[in-house]
Amino acid sequence: MNCLPLVAARRPPTHPGAPEMGRPKKVPNCTPSGGTLRVSRVVHIDPVIVDRDTTCTIVGLSPSNIAAQVLKGTFPAPRKTSTNRIGWLLTEIHAWAQGLPLSDILPPPSGHARPQ
Repeated sequence: MNCLPLVAARRPPTHPGAPEMGRPKKVPNCTPSGGTLRVSRVVHIDPVIVDRDTTCTIVGLSPSNIAAQVLKGTFPAPRKTSTNRIGWLLTEIHAWAQGLPLSDILPPPSGHARPQ
């Protein structure tokens, strides 16, 4: 029996101009009970706007460090996404990171070098 990874079926978009996703296929189920499952394509979509915690994770900085850099103008300013929420454009975060200068600090020794 051919077994495929299980993927949640998605409804095709109904708005005009949406890409055609095709019909979900029925495939053999790899469970003891048998049967069939509906499987469709998985579409990966990068986020456009990311929240504060995600921004901190992406750039490896603390929220207070990011806030200080935003005030100094050295980090992109957040966008207002709703009344009480903000987020950063992922493209601006990438552009900021690409604009950082190259480091002249050497990485720490690995500890695996032979003693001299």
